[in-house]
Order: sequence, then C-alpha cells, then structure tokens
Amino acid sequence: MRTHYDNLKVSQSASQDEIKSSYRRLCSIHHPDKHPEDKRKRQNEIIKIINLSYSVLSDPKLRAKHDAWILSQSQSQSQSQSQSQSQNQNQNQNQNQNQNQNQNIYNDFDFEKVKDKTISFIKIIIGVILSLVIITIGAVIEKTPINTTNNKETESRAFERSFNMAAMKSKLPQKIDGITTLTKYYAVDFNIYYVYEVSRSSVEFDFNALSSSFFGDFKKEEVCKKNYLYSDVLIYNFEYQFLGDNKTFEIRKPLSYLCGR
Repeated sequence: MRTHYDNLKVSQSASQDEIKSSYRRLCSIHHPDKHPEDKRKRQNEIIKIINLSYSVLSDPKLRAKHDAWILSQSQSQSQSQSQSQSQNQNQNQNQNQNQNQNQNIYNDFDFEKVKDKTISFIKIIIGVILSLVIITIGAVIEKTPINTTNNKETESRAFERSFNMAAMKSKLPQKIDGITTLTKYYAVDFNIYYVYEVSRSSVEFDFNALSSSFFGDFKKEEVCKKNYLYSDVLIYNFEYQFLGDNKTFEIRKPLSYLCGR
C-alpha cells in the first residue's frame, strides 16, 4: 500500500515541521536543474508526486481524510490476508512477494511501477484538488450563513465551515501570473490561509512589489466594505513557497490592514 507519508519519507505521526523539512529536502534533491538533460523528465515526475503528497499532508483536513483511507485499506488488507490463509500456501507466498515489491518501489523512484499500484488513490486526490476553484472573497461571504449567537467560538466555526464548503467547489491550482500559482486556500476559525508556489528563488523576488501590489488590489474586495460582519476579527495568512531555493515567505495581516483602515 502506497501512502503520501511514504512519498515524503516520513512516519504517519510526523509533525508539520518534519513534513515540511522532508518536503524541502526532497525538492532540493530532485530539482530538474540539478540533473542531466536526459534525466529531467523523470525528476519532473518525481517532483509532481512530492508536491501532491505535501499538498495533502500540509492541509489538516486532507491529511485526516488520508489517514482514514490508510486505516480502511489496512483493515481491508488484514481481512483479505485472513481469507487467503484458508486457501493454499502458494497464494500466501505470492501475496508476501507483492507486498515486499510494493514496499521497495519508492526507494529508487520507479514511477512506472508506482503508477499501477497507486492509480486509484491518486484519482481520489486529484478529484479533490481539481474540485477547488478560486472565487472572490465577496462571493464566499454572500454564501456564508450569518450566525447571530453571541458565542464567538460558535461564530468562528460557522464561518470556517461555510468558507471551506465554498472553497471545495473551486478548482486549484490556479495560475495567478507567469511565476505564481495559488495551490490551496482554506479557513481555520477566523484565520484564512492562502498558499502560493513561485517558480523563482526567493533572492530573485521583489517582496516590496509583491506586498504593495497585492494589498492595493485587496482594497477592492467586497470584504473591505465598512458594514462587513467579520471585519474586526478576520486574519489573512499568505504563504509563498519558492521552488527555486525551497524557501518560504509568510505574510500575516488583519483584514483592517489589508483594507487600508
């Protein structure tokens, strides 16, 4: 059984810091520019799988779904093994050989073999990712049911649920410009997270231009209207992952700052 933990070479109990560290290390090792021309196509395929695995394991909700899938697959395998033991010894030996082959596939990144054994799971993950579409903040808010209770925690959970339900209807990744791609966005309580990938290295990037350009456009959003319900509590978190040197740049701003208030 192939899992995203295997692809990133971490245990299922790994922390987010361990997952991010392993992801960056693998990206550095398999970056196409570090390999001869005739091996770059293979390295590109490796990077795609590494990126897919990280996008799942770095998202708490997708990671929880993946853990549930692993549990169900383990239970199914255990049940199948119990049934096969009642048959003949040769079938048991063949199953053990197949399991050993599965465990060794990723060691040399032989993706032609991996593809056949993980295609059903990859289809599920791709379906989830492709179902996400970038939509304007105003459109999300219009569909967000307002909870009139005075309990702040109840309101934050209602906002989180409504925002993420709307986000699940969108399609990602979404190309922002020639070098920037939005890979995912989601809410946790009153915190909204946007994760971008930038095809350049961080030393080539003008962070001042990034900030002024983005904040300037942000003031046009519907959520900057004075009567917006959550304007005093929303926090926006922007994470830029630079593929050129595997560095991360983070911006954390309250909605009032982004709206120029």
